[in-house]
Amino acid sequence: MNHPVKVHLYGSEDNGWALDTDLALTRESLLQLDDLVELVPLDQAEVIHSVWEEPLFALDEHLLAGKRVVCHVCNDLMRLHENPCMIKAGDTVGLWIGMAREAVRDLQALHYPHRFIPYSVDTGVFCPANPEGVSKQDIRTQYAIPDTDFVISNFMRDSFGHDLTTPKDQKGVELFLEIGICLWKKKVPVHFLLAGPRRHWIRERLREQSISFTFIGQETKSDDLNKNITSAKVISDLYRASDLHLVTSRWEGGPRSVLEAAACKTPILCTQVGIAPDILSPDSLFTSLDEAVVKAEKQYATQWLNPAVQQQFQTIQESHTAQSNVPLFEQLYREIDQVEPYTVTTRWMPTVQQSFGERVVSGVRAILGRPAPQRPLCVSLWHEFHKPPYGGGNQFMMALQTAMEGLGVRTVTNKLSSGVDVHICNSCWFDYRKFQKKAGSLRMIHRIDGPTTLYRGEGREEDEKIFALNKQLASATVFQSAFCFRESYELGFRAVSPVIIHNSVNSTIFNRDNKKPVTGQGKIRLVSSAWS
Repeated sequence: MNHPVKVHLYGSEDNGWALDTDLALTRESLLQLDDLVELVPLDQAEVIHSVWEEPLFALDEHLLAGKRVVCHVCNDLMRLHENPCMIKAGDTVGLWIGMAREAVRDLQALHYPHRFIPYSVDTGVFCPANPEGVSKQDIRTQYAIPDTDFVISNFMRDSFGHDLTTPKDQKGVELFLEIGICLWKKKVPVHFLLAGPRRHWIRERLREQSISFTFIGQETKSDDLNKNITSAKVISDLYRASDLHLVTSRWEGGPRSVLEAAACKTPILCTQVGIAPDILSPDSLFTSLDEAVVKAEKQYATQWLNPAVQQQFQTIQESHTAQSNVPLFEQLYREIDQVEPYTVTTRWMPTVQQSFGERVVSGVRAILGRPAPQRPLCVSLWHEFHKPPYGGGNQFMMALQTAMEGLGVRTVTNKLSSGVDVHICNSCWFDYRKFQKKAGSLRMIHRIDGPTTLYRGEGREEDEKIFALNKQLASATVFQSAFCFRESYELGFRAVSPVIIHNSVNSTIFNRDNKKPVTGQGKIRLVSSAWS
């Protein structure tokens, strides 16, 4: 490819949040390669370089044709595969950029072509001292933050915009609240410092617990995404005003707050997610509520995390700036000819869905190659059904049938007919000989569990049989967990167009309806569950 390589940098959300920051810092690195890279509009590009996957898969395929596609892993890679649009990932992306070591390990496990180019942070904004010389005490006075309290900050989003009353699973804000309650009970003079949009849930819970906090922004009852995106300059001052920054995410690509707090020399406690282990000392990481409370209380009493701050700051300066990434981007674009150009396919791609049943149906429609047939969708479920209770796979297939019918899908079992749009087959526990007779003309989603080799300690021949069926029959593959996905690939098995859809249960039976609160009076009633 001739130089400069014509690159279209893509993927902005235009709301000033994390992905916009990733795009801006990537642009800053690429602009320093003016002899090698030229940033151009999409219609002039030889390479499309996206900072996340969803808008990339939504592009008109003919705009991608013949172009090399580079995409950042902006979240936990296995979590990304829970999105039906990732069915197309292997067909579309020619090179993935892992920005955390965890992402690189997963990319290696799945044998995706990849490079490691770490997250970067703007160290001109996020730095230990306010550029105007404003002190920590001055910042606290400016925002009416109590000067004598132990200030713990957090700037994540609590919820999705469509439901501001329910915590977002990813961010673990319930854990954040419980840590605060425990510290408050231990007489630590905690004051929480909150910023950013969609903080409705945590504000209400802190008020219920009578725990003091300061929210930087305008409180509204409606979605405040466009009102409370806080500027990087203000956020950097809030880090400087904090005694401790607390991150409770269950999974992440970043989180960006790890980079920002480390760049500001703010002590931080974080779950072991995303890039956190790459930057933070073991003392700054935690894996349980109890460990977080002990470490936060110790920081309040002795400032024991402060020695780690300098090393974390140094790691940022050496490896996590736009400037430090320039040589890595340079190597990537000098070798861009090694990336396979995109070839047009005909597969329609779904958008992100919320419910279990919707995501299954969305995946089905992705295989069909169209948004929806004019008549109700018809799915044939292939499995040796047994009267319950009988095994997890059996229970799952029954729950799947109930969920799909609840969404207006017509289901049949173990049937071959012209009226069936797509077939969902369970592992090798179905009449595959009957199915094979018409395999060439059928669309089949293959649900795979196991690997049998691991959970039985033997049985590789069964795994080989499952993946031989997969190669011969499948249009796409559903793994029930990241473990199944990763471990199958580690054992050398490759699946057709893989996606993760977790097992679920019949929600008309297993739910929280009429759940009685635990009062602490009398015996606690426990239900235990065991597998195999």
